[in-house]
Amino acid sequence: MFHENIHDKRWSRLAYIALALLAAIFFDVFFNNRQLGLGWFVFVFVFIYAFLALAFITNQLRQKLALLLTLPILILSFDVVLYNNALVKMAVPWVVFILSVLLFVLATLHNPAGYKFKLLNIPVLRNFALWFGKMVLVYKDLSQSNSVPSKNYKKIATALLIAFPILLLFGVLFYSADRIFADLLDNVFKINITPAAVGRVLRGFVIFVFLSGLFYATLSREHSLLEYVNKVKAHDNFIASIVLGLINALFLLFVIIQIKYLFGSSEFVLQNGLTYAKYARQGFFQLVGVLVISFALLFYVYRSYCAHNGARLMGFLQLFLSAQVCLVALSALKRMNLYQDAYGFTVLRLYVEWFIYLVILVQAIYFIAVIFKVEFRRLFGLYLVLGLLAFTLVASLNVDKIIARKNVDRMIAGEQKNLDLSYLLSGLSVDALPEIKRAFDRGFTKEQVSYSKFYTNDEDFPKDFAGAAFKYKYNLLKILSSDASWVEFNFGREEAKKLLKIN
Repeated sequence: MFHENIHDKRWSRLAYIALALLAAIFFDVFFNNRQLGLGWFVFVFVFIYAFLALAFITNQLRQKLALLLTLPILILSFDVVLYNNALVKMAVPWVVFILSVLLFVLATLHNPAGYKFKLLNIPVLRNFALWFGKMVLVYKDLSQSNSVPSKNYKKIATALLIAFPILLLFGVLFYSADRIFADLLDNVFKINITPAAVGRVLRGFVIFVFLSGLFYATLSREHSLLEYVNKVKAHDNFIASIVLGLINALFLLFVIIQIKYLFGSSEFVLQNGLTYAKYARQGFFQLVGVLVISFALLFYVYRSYCAHNGARLMGFLQLFLSAQVCLVALSALKRMNLYQDAYGFTVLRLYVEWFIYLVILVQAIYFIAVIFKVEFRRLFGLYLVLGLLAFTLVASLNVDKIIARKNVDRMIAGEQKNLDLSYLLSGLSVDALPEIKRAFDRGFTKEQVSYSKFYTNDEDFPKDFAGAAFKYKYNLLKILSSDASWVEFNFGREEAKKLLKIN
């Protein structure tokens, strides 16, 4: 069932079980009711390299190119030590988890026949039941023993069964005879079962089962790359050309009629009775349409076009549609920039802007791929890498601080009269506090607040930065807990502590 000699080396396989058990235990110790911080990076670093070292020792490290995945894994893990924004706290740990699983699967992948690589041709990724099916082997390895030790275990079990009622009888008598002895037994055997404790045990058990099954699946003979078979259905070029031609005509008609609207200035927008909000929203939904068309229609058509050497007309229609998709994306980008110029920056607006840049880049690559007829499998892989790089780059930026800095700079420069203190304090993380303090240091006043929920009269308005932070930043003291261990250390939170003089 296992590659090479590992099938006959039970203790080698048990090492993987031990690693899974240690991961489950230390995950609970490090992260139960704690904020993610330095401990997350240490945990991921040790766990990743412990697995890779074990795979190397047991001759299971087969695809060294997969080790490149350790770079985004470690970068994203360290972002948790640096920042506190929603993306880092909510999405990054899950992305690290998914990338780690991919690393384990790809690094141990067996490909003796030298087949072309395709993710869905990896049995472990095609059949997740394979992971849990290996738990039978895990159980056998844990319960297996040699003949002599097995007899000793039976004798020990028999002795314990005989001794238990006798110990219980004497224990009850001693318990009744002496209060100090009774208190000692109460303290030693006191078990407080709570829903939280049960949840922790179940979570640890799930982690152990998942990792054990995954490790054993990557060690099995089934973990070999399957042969790549091209099963792409050929499209009728005549029908496909008509469909793409009509879509191109609709796009072209829209662009021609709406050319002033698509690239209109702020004066054009206001003269035609449009609000900035409506203008930007319409651009955003156009972007959604761009994504649907570019990733669904164009990808679907390109797959058949590339596999079956489609007609030149099909290539031209794809290029024309891709160019028009970029045109609409540029329109959406301009709308978002106009909206930001008028009303300032938020995390969502900035993410949308960056996402539009990514869409344009994706379409540019698609344009080149059509010209040179790049294999669909390679194009798809390139997009996966590009998406991972883009996510890693965005997660590695202190986005909350960037947003706060841009808005404060605009207020100081007179580009906007009011500052949305409500959003900066309640909508952003503690990473934004240094920039908010800068606003107060420059003489931020009540009249410059654009959101009135912060005060009902002059006395309610925060007089200084610390007062505003403690009054309006939800759960601030808990977030910046002064008794946090090294496991929760975070540079953003430490900087906020210094600003607020929390020792």
